[in-house]
Order: sequence, then structure tokens, then C-alpha cells
Amino acid sequence: MADELAYYYALWRLNQLLPEDLPKIACDALESGLDSPALRYLAGLQRPTSRDIGKVFDDACSQLGIVPASSRAVEQRQENEWIWNATQIAKRVSTQIVNGTLDPVEGWFRLPYRDGDLGPLSVFFEFADRCSNVSFDEQFRARMIKAAKKFQSTLQIDLLRWVFANTDHDCRNLAIKLVTVRLRVLLPSQQLSP
Repeated sequence: MADELAYYYALWRLNQLLPEDLPKIACDALESGLDSPALRYLAGLQRPTSRDIGKVFDDACSQLGIVPASSRAVEQRQENEWIWNATQIAKRVSTQIVNGTLDPVEGWFRLPYRDGDLGPLSVFFEFADRCSNVSFDEQFRARMIKAAKKFQSTLQIDLLRWVFANTDHDCRNLAIKLVTVRLRVLLPSQQLSP
């Protein structure tokens, strides 16, 4: 939880965290075993404003020996969250495209898009991107259906590779556990070790 608190501390210092979120964060930190007078004070606040908090979050982190995460670490975490959220949307969209309940063109527009790394969603933009002139013909629809099938068939492997390349040790262990659980559901007769 100390790493989590460092992350939230960095968000706070970058003005990307609402003051009303701090009491819950402080409660979670206390429940995980961290403790300091300033952290207890933060946990007891109800609907605080920035003025209520003042330097108390700084004091809490200082008392716990926590320095804010680097801005690069914060950016990386936000990027990881974008990939995760975008993948969840793409799972639903690709399922609807494959089972025929969503037109592939409509599905393409529902998919999240940004400049830069798209992670597993890149399969949908290999043949067309949002910034180019796209012809939404039958060939495009066929390519989208093929991309949706490819996305679904390779999602677990690609996501696992991406997690290993872009996350820390704890996230990797969680990903391994999730994939093991998923495989146990898919292959119940096989013995799989965690």
C-alpha cells in the first residue's frame, strides 16, 4: 500500500486527485497497516476541501517516509489504465461484431482510440485509422470481422505480454493468477499449478 499511497500522493501534487477522495485513500492505507497521526486525521475528514487538507497529506506521507512517485511512473500507470479500460470496451464490441449484433462500422467507431500505443486494440486500426480517409465498404466490414475474431483469439496472450512488458512484479503475479483461473475454467480436466 505504500506504493499506492506514493502514487496518490503524486496525483495530489499534480492536482489530479479530488480532495474528497483522500479520506477513503487514507482509510485504505490504515486498513493495510500504515499508520501516522496525519493519516488518521485525513481518514476522519468528511467531504474535505483542498483548504481542509492543506499540508496534511504532505505530513502523512512524510511521517510514513513516502515520497511521491515520479511523474513518469504516474504517466505509465495512467497509460496502463487506459489500455485496460479500452480493452474492456473492445471485448464487448468485438463480441457483438462477431455474433452479428453490431455492424462492424458502428463497432469501429465505438472502439476507443488515441495517438500512441493502442495495446491489443491495434488490430482494429492496422488497415484504417481515425485520421485517414476510410471507405466503409464490404471489404472494410470483412476486415473488421476478421480483426474482431483475431482480437478475441489473441487477447489473453497479447494482454499478458503487454502486462509483463509494462507493469511491475505485483501486477505480473496478478496477471498470472488471472490467466491460471481463466485456463481452469476453459480446461477444467487439466491440472494447472498457480
